[in-house]
Amino acid sequence: MAGAGVVAAVVAPLWNWVPAEERGLARRTLIYLVLPLVLFALAWTLSLSLGSRSPFATRDSVPLSLLAADVLAVEGAATLPQVFAANGFDLLAVVERNAPVPRLYFAFLPPDLAALPDEDARKAIFLQVALPLILLVNDSILTERDRLRRLAAILDAGGTLEPRELTWLDGLARRYEGDSARLDNLLLRVDAVPPSLALAQAAVESGWGTSNPALEGNALFGQMTLSLAPGRLRRPAYVVRAFAQLYDSVRAYVENLDTHPAYAEFRRQRGEMRLAEGGLDGDRLAPALLAYSERGEAYVADLRLAIRANGLTRFDGVRLGTATPARLLVPGR
Repeated sequence: MAGAGVVAAVVAPLWNWVPAEERGLARRTLIYLVLPLVLFALAWTLSLSLGSRSPFATRDSVPLSLLAADVLAVEGAATLPQVFAANGFDLLAVVERNAPVPRLYFAFLPPDLAALPDEDARKAIFLQVALPLILLVNDSILTERDRLRRLAAILDAGGTLEPRELTWLDGLARRYEGDSARLDNLLLRVDAVPPSLALAQAAVESGWGTSNPALEGNALFGQMTLSLAPGRLRRPAYVVRAFAQLYDSVRAYVENLDTHPAYAEFRRQRGEMRLAEGGLDGDRLAPALLAYSERGEAYVADLRLAIRANGLTRFDGVRLGTATPARLLVPGR
């Protein structure tokens, strides 16, 4: 509470100097850049005082505002084609010329996306919003997978692991709900989700970014959670899980496929595809997600239609760029 008082004491006088017409942008900057930095500093100081490592020591847990070089406020969906062009994000160049995907990370969806009259334009914007976040999550998991494979190779060759590697391995196994003594099984869990499949599920579950759960709760993948329904009896009910930002939704979705028992067959088929081909094909893996929806086969058919009709398999081999700084985009609300 003392830390909150310090923040308020510093911010309140500065806020009075901001012209009223500029306070919308100032508020978004405060929420998505300044406040996470302050919280990060407070958490870091606390961790040092307790003699422990920072809770933000891993890349996955760092808020996007700390990964981004700056925050860019965008006023509406109609302006996004110009924003993407100014930052070198061209979907055709990505799929046809293997151009890298710029690190443009949206905090949340443009609220007026459904108002765009051109369906193709709406879909393109949705793909440009979702794709960098999916690649970001996949990259962090593939980094862990590469390290896990190196440790497995050492053990297969009869070597031993250092204490720090054993500690890391135990932590990885706990996060992925696997067994640190069975690295072959753990490798089935620590892996990416093909972008084509993730994009298709996000499109189907969120209505291409126009559903209320997606707009109000950053829920791209329709994940459910148990909640108490209002009323005298307060009976438990399942509702769509809400997230603070879109990134949190993507991360939770991939972790769900990588850990939940319902998706063991998906992980098995993905592992076989890795061994046989190296890469992953979302269209061929989609039938392994029968358990994702009560609609079963009809749901899988919708996923495959979304993949094929929109050419989403073209995104399965794309990569994030590193030549330009990452930016956090905050649409106006």
